[in-house]
Amino acid sequence: RQADAEGLLSLGHSVVSIVDSPSYAWRGLMIDAGRRFIPVSVVYNLLDTMAANKLNVLHLHASDHCRFSVESKKFPNLTAALTGVYAGFYTQEDVKSIISYAGDRGIRVVPEFDVPGHSRGFRPLKGKGVHFCEDEETQTQLFDDPEGQTYAVVHEVMEEMAGLFTDEVFNIGCDEAYVKGRCTLNSTFSFERRLLNAVKSEFGKTPAGWEEVLFSADAATNDTIVDAWSHVKASNITATGRRAIESHNEAFYFTEAAPGGPDGWKECWYDIATGVPASQRSLLLGGEMSMWTDTYCVEEQCGADSGGPTPVGAALFDPAHDEAFAKSIGGMIWPRGYVAAGAFWNFDATKDPTAPGFVESIWAFNDMLAKRGALTCPTKCSCDQLNACGKPYLPPS
Repeated sequence: RQADAEGLLSLGHSVVSIVDSPSYAWRGLMIDAGRRFIPVSVVYNLLDTMAANKLNVLHLHASDHCRFSVESKKFPNLTAALTGVYAGFYTQEDVKSIISYAGDRGIRVVPEFDVPGHSRGFRPLKGKGVHFCEDEETQTQLFDDPEGQTYAVVHEVMEEMAGLFTDEVFNIGCDEAYVKGRCTLNSTFSFERRLLNAVKSEFGKTPAGWEEVLFSADAATNDTIVDAWSHVKASNITATGRRAIESHNEAFYFTEAAPGGPDGWKECWYDIATGVPASQRSLLLGGEMSMWTDTYCVEEQCGADSGGPTPVGAALFDPAHDEAFAKSIGGMIWPRGYVAAGAFWNFDATKDPTAPGFVESIWAFNDMLAKRGALTCPTKCSCDQLNACGKPYLPPS
């Protein structure tokens, strides 16, 4: 068994030639460290499993209501208050290590620092001039004050982060920013447009954001990459002449638990090019699955939304339970993530994700990766935030 001069693998008297290539250059997994912190060791494990699935983009949602999860040398107080049950952030050396580990596996690390909504993690910078739309304690959205203090501080933070993360794409979120308090549609547009322009012209990066940057605030520049997730599909974005990523929540959001087996993964076998005409196909960069950690917050949206029920996975928010959380988040992503990864690589409409052959291939692959140490839901089991195969991750208290 050896490779000949042309790179073909010889098996005895047979010659096997494998022809395989991806349909899309962007095949991603988004992980949310802005709510429940995701330890570096867990990120490494996810990267290993991503590589086995030929996924090549780790989208790191690095700031949200619970925390700004990356060390800032310019503004160290951004992470100084992350103690106790809220402890956890990546040092700049951690970030460099994650980027290196990912790069060795052919994976890019694309950062997202979400503004102007989902910005409660910026509250430690209020003393530096950051303003919010609301006056009450549940401040969640940045206000573009007439004096420009908020923008100046956020610009400085973003500039530092753009210098730390090496990928050409820099995502500033822009989702779920509302007209409320002092914030108007015009102030949101102005803030987002200036920052998107800065990402391109000052930081030397390609700007990116969620669908609202185009369809709500209308702030997206022509070169902004837009991520479809809720009210639009990738086809709506490519129709504007912009590059798109398909992350639609009906198929690719893993926030909530799903049934074990094909009933839990069949929606992931989806053609992300649906509705995109051939003339616009080059604008569809690819697809992305999203593992949000909303359901692990110690209180609803880390206190940003008051009066709601305690999230189902709140018991795992405390970093004292990192080991159990690692198993939980892995079991929430895989094996359904294998199916999404396959759809991103080369969707085939003739394949039925519930057919016996398809199902058995997923289980066999899952067993193989589990033996390699992947954090995954065990074969033929159901997993949710707190349990695998009906057994709790945490012992009864």
